[in-house]
Amino acid sequence: MTGAAGYNNNDILDDCPEQSSSSNDALDYTNCFIGTSSSTPLAAGVSGLLITAAPALTRLQVQNLLQDTADKIEDSAGAYSPGNGYSAPGSGRPTHGRGRINAYEALRVIAPAGLGGHDGVDIFLRDNRLDWGNTEQPSNTRFEAPRGTIAHWESMDIKVDAPPYQMTPTAANFSAFDDETPSAISGETNKVYVRLRNRGPQTPATAGVKLYWTQFGTALPPLPADFWQQFPSDSADASQWHPLDCAVGGTTACAVTNLAYSGASAAEGMGDAAQIVAFDFPAPAVDSTFSNHFCLVAMVDSPQDPISPVSKAAFLVDSITPFDNNVTHRNYLNLPTTAAFRERIVVRNPFDRALETALQVAAPAGWEVSGEPFGIGKPFKLAPLEEVAVTLTVRNAKRKGIVTVWQIDVGSDKATIIGGLTLRFRAGQ
Repeated sequence: MTGAAGYNNNDILDDCPEQSSSSNDALDYTNCFIGTSSSTPLAAGVSGLLITAAPALTRLQVQNLLQDTADKIEDSAGAYSPGNGYSAPGSGRPTHGRGRINAYEALRVIAPAGLGGHDGVDIFLRDNRLDWGNTEQPSNTRFEAPRGTIAHWESMDIKVDAPPYQMTPTAANFSAFDDETPSAISGETNKVYVRLRNRGPQTPATAGVKLYWTQFGTALPPLPADFWQQFPSDSADASQWHPLDCAVGGTTACAVTNLAYSGASAAEGMGDAAQIVAFDFPAPAVDSTFSNHFCLVAMVDSPQDPISPVSKAAFLVDSITPFDNNVTHRNYLNLPTTAAFRERIVVRNPFDRALETALQVAAPAGWEVSGEPFGIGKPFKLAPLEEVAVTLTVRNAKRKGIVTVWQIDVGSDKATIIGGLTLRFRAGQ
């Protein structure tokens, strides 16, 4: 029902006034469809879809699917916990629960593979604190008004333990485990832990986890030409992408068996069934001519939940990670940050075509960020596969804060994000 026959009216004193007097379609909508009046039919309708697709689902499994696949909308107000995805503002009520229901994501988890579903198995790796496995929109989508972005290179499921080692993390304490900067001291070995979750009601028998490291810039280098042809074996070209050995067995893949349900609804609770695998990361030789910024990329592949064919047709990790929840990565800066920070970073064209690109920056108010020789927000051109050094300077960083640098393809229709990096400033430095 639209227009004058719609849900609103023109009476500004009525309980449901039109949303905007300047909007031609304001009468089509209402501010009064809220609370249980809206949540009940939405939840019931999606539950019906789920049970139609998988009649054996239990009430708890349906509830978990609804909760685990919800979009984390309006994080500025919802303040979702990075540990379990539940709305947890510093004060007041948890207004946003686990987010906005997403029928497509919930149904895809249990739909048959022949119809584009996961047959009840959906292993996932988290790209950032708001990511719990959804890929209907890229994981770097931030559901705010206006629509924003969040870094996809801040995986919550990769953590480094540099010598001297901490106690081995478990599912119960992984979130609180101290994530450290990898040691670059020759002869030392870092431990890298990768956490895996399954938000589907079915338990996959086996899965294999691979971990690679590379030098990162504002964009990651392309994967070797034979990468997917050889996967899960290793490429013959390890010049930029280096496979790491599993800490148990010494192979370049860690095996996981029987990964039971461990979605967001079970995160950090009693009996959290997430599994953790460990890799050895020998300190790479520091190259004085390079920036020595390390990126760790994790990939999980299972006969019951394989990496998607679309991903296996691509060679740019920054374009795979946001769209495939079997792939994630985390960038590490191997140098301390200071209040007067100056560091060389690599800006890369990962394409085999010419690129018009630009750098964008998000920083706390009052902080000054510059990048020479190209500047911030100014388009410049790079030849195919060209890498150039940019000097990033941050001034007035006198308190704890985060600086995020994005590299965008300004030649694309929507200024596509190519990649980026994050600098975390600690108080007192």
